[in-house]
Amino acid sequence: MKANKVPWENCIALGCDNANVMVGHDTGVYGCMLKKHPKLFLSGCVCHLIHIAAEKGASCLPFSPSKLMIDVYYYLEKSSKRQASLKCHQVLHELEESKIIKHVSTRWLSIGKCLPRVITSWNALHDFFKEEEANSTGTENKKKTGDLKKLFTSPTNKLYCMFLVDFIRVFEDINTELQSDKPKVHILKTRLERLLRDLLRRFVKPSAMLYKHVLDVDFKSTLNIKKNTDLIIGDQARIFVSSPVESRLRTSRIAEFYATVVKCFQGSCEYIKKKLPLTDVLLKHAQVVDPAKQVDCSFESLDYFLKRFPKLVAPCVTTTDMQLEFSKYQDTDIRQCIADTDRVDATWCAVSKLQEDGQPMFQHLPMVMLSILTIPHSSAHCERIFSVVRKNKTDFRGSMAKDTLEALVVAKSRPGEALDRVYTNKELKDMKSAYYRSLQASSK
Repeated sequence: MKANKVPWENCIALGCDNANVMVGHDTGVYGCMLKKHPKLFLSGCVCHLIHIAAEKGASCLPFSPSKLMIDVYYYLEKSSKRQASLKCHQVLHELEESKIIKHVSTRWLSIGKCLPRVITSWNALHDFFKEEEANSTGTENKKKTGDLKKLFTSPTNKLYCMFLVDFIRVFEDINTELQSDKPKVHILKTRLERLLRDLLRRFVKPSAMLYKHVLDVDFKSTLNIKKNTDLIIGDQARIFVSSPVESRLRTSRIAEFYATVVKCFQGSCEYIKKKLPLTDVLLKHAQVVDPAKQVDCSFESLDYFLKRFPKLVAPCVTTTDMQLEFSKYQDTDIRQCIADTDRVDATWCAVSKLQEDGQPMFQHLPMVMLSILTIPHSSAHCERIFSVVRKNKTDFRGSMAKDTLEALVVAKSRPGEALDRVYTNKELKDMKSAYYRSLQASSK
């Protein structure tokens, strides 16, 4: 910041993951930045928190489906013979031949993509590991195959997996939306509240939620919990549990399953209320940027940002000036400015170009709104850069220079397809010259 002569007051927010070294208020990066700028906003990655909330709920299950998928995948991965044997069992059970997809515990909610394959091949996997256990010679291998066979023997475990697929889908939808590189800070509070409400609807009685804010719902009281048959557990699990004779489910196991489902929902809801920024004042006022709330938001929300970050406007601009511009914006038809790309920043760029009597209609408001939209809502875009780096600097290209790697990452980060880009003759000539100079420099 000092080297580039950027004042700390120009900084609005720190976007980072949720590690203590980053978000620590004492010795973390954020703590050090607070000493320079006490009003700096901390924007932790909600995608990571949502992922952990899903894990907190799934940890209430009597076994770990995540570990099950990892064990199955790695048992099959290195052996063509085992893979062929599994395919034979799939054919015997009249199933389509399919591979078991790799589940990565650090990849956000990949369990939702991998687990359906395991459920589809459940009986085939049981017979496969039963055969593997019988043919195993080593003690360690026999124990591993025996444990896996035991897991696939239990129809209750299959029921839990079916429930988990539907449970994970609730988190996948919001996580997919918030991993977007489009600005989402203006809808973040609404989306997080919707996530909590969607979970509560699955196990809390409507009477306990009616006329209440989502944070005021008492989901721990047994009086507010739906009866077992009303719990929303997904179509696949509901059909499976409704036919206990065909599914070979014992009555005691079904009662235990429903109790575990409630604990699963409660665990996730408790973590969401504790960790996610549902009550953050800045996120509440950030909704003023949303064109959909053009007439609903008050100047109080805009004034919040002007007071917290005075550098958003020039010193000569008064609060009255901004209030007049905001009032003018609220009674202006901006429908023609709303971008087809669903990017709110593009909408505000279009608003800044509106004219009245040959002069810009808004002098300061669009720039303030665009500044608010720079506040990150997650660190997913950073994670994608890490992935691009790993895919370019591989073991086969380990000696790649940092400058070359940087140039590749920058080129691949540009929007659009590379084959669709059009260059002028001058740009092509400049690129040729730059390439020639780079080769000359590297040969010296």
